[in-house]
Amino acid sequence: MDFNPLAKPATAKSPGTLPYLPAAQASALMRSGLAIAIELIGNVFDSICRAVLEELNAKWDFNVGSPLVQRLLSTKASDLRHAFLAHLKERQDAALNQLMAPPAPAAPVGQVSAELLTLVDAVTTAHGVIVDRAAGKMRGVIEEQLRDLQLIVQYLTGRSALRTADNPFGPEVFMRALLDAAEGLALPTEAWDFYLNVFEKPLAEEVGRIHTALLEHFARHGLDPKVIRREMTARQAAARGTGLAGGAQAERLIESGSATQPGAAPSTVPGYPGYGPQGMPGAAPGTVGGVPRA
Repeated sequence: MDFNPLAKPATAKSPGTLPYLPAAQASALMRSGLAIAIELIGNVFDSICRAVLEELNAKWDFNVGSPLVQRLLSTKASDLRHAFLAHLKERQDAALNQLMAPPAPAAPVGQVSAELLTLVDAVTTAHGVIVDRAAGKMRGVIEEQLRDLQLIVQYLTGRSALRTADNPFGPEVFMRALLDAAEGLALPTEAWDFYLNVFEKPLAEEVGRIHTALLEHFARHGLDPKVIRREMTARQAAARGTGLAGGAQAERLIESGSATQPGAAPSTVPGYPGYGPQGMPGAAPGTVGGVPRA
């Protein structure tokens, strides 16, 4: 990503405009946001663990995971904190590097073996289903902040679309790091679901506060999600309008049976001179309307 196509070439200090951010500056701004997130969650993680443990001790729960989670929090809380922060930084860095890297070409379908699919499924199912369920509940709590933060991350990484699972500030990253930490401390598999469940609410509330702080941080650098949303909407509308105008022009040419256009391929449709092999006037083989086929 050399630059963001939504950014204006000027410094864009006036209201209602977006700043020009080269890739290096956008990456640095994202990394400063990651540092803020790590610091904020690190400051409160111990208190979150204490609150969860107190809640578990205050009620009788027949879930098999309850005593296992209680033992983890009462004997290894410090280790859990260090492991969680380490895994969180690792996962956030990996997510950001993936977003900032050029899109990798998709592997040919024929090269994806059944063995690989089986292996991927076995690896992802253990964590993925549990994490996705917990993160989905968290998204309901932080929906507004997350939606605005998604737009800013899209803008900074030059992405036209972004899954929340790929957002380095998203709830999935926090929950995966939380489960990674517990797994590394030998929390039995049968307790994983219960473990994430008891952390959902307090962690979601804290992630919401972190997102608010991040939005304020990015706003100080001129990034307003409302302006980004407006720019994206305008570009999408312009793209749709261009496509509709091109289609209407082609339809008029076809209906009128107009003369062969300069550079047009030989007609392959009787009665329509210049109607090229791909169905557009003047189109050459391997193109759609003169544009190389994707």
